[in-house]
Amino acid sequence: MNFGKTITVGALVGFAALCLISIDLANAEEEKNEGAALQEIIIEAPKAELKDTFEDFMPLPTAKFKVKKEEIETINVVTVEDAVRYLPSMEIRRRYIGDPNGVISMRGNGNFQTARHMLFVDGFPLHSMLRTRWNGAPQWNFVAPDEIGSINVTFGPFSPKHSGNAMGGVIDIVTRQQKSGSQF
Repeated sequence: MNFGKTITVGALVGFAALCLISIDLANAEEEKNEGAALQEIIIEAPKAELKDTFEDFMPLPTAKFKVKKEEIETINVVTVEDAVRYLPSMEIRRRYIGDPNGVISMRGNGNFQTARHMLFVDGFPLHSMLRTRWNGAPQWNFVAPDEIGSINVTFGPFSPKHSGNAMGGVIDIVTRQQKSGSQF
């Protein structure tokens, strides 16, 4: 029993000695570095440019489709869904004009997987990632057909660029710039 107490006391004395030695070494290092001066570092970067569409941010090796305003004007577009529904590999389930449940299905994903598609207008998301099936339609009524400048569609999963739900594809509607003055 005496042997165990001797080892414990010896370990405590050894630990205290190590602590004192490390404190002395730390103080010696601080005294040695007191006179040292650091060089000044200047960091410069070019000014970031404002990008118009998601294509400009990162070129993606994937199937893309772009429709410009001139091409949209040749179609009888009543709602925004009409401008999108005739694109390749795209289907919009709209039962009547103004249907709040106009769900998207793109290339391999059906109407029940609406949370797998994303719709953006000028970078603002109009889709809901929490709803799916027939009640998971994007809010198409936030933009008028006359405001569309171009429509960019990217097919396939792009989780690094968009959120993890962009498995079916991304529709990016870019609105046209308003001219100065009154539009009426």
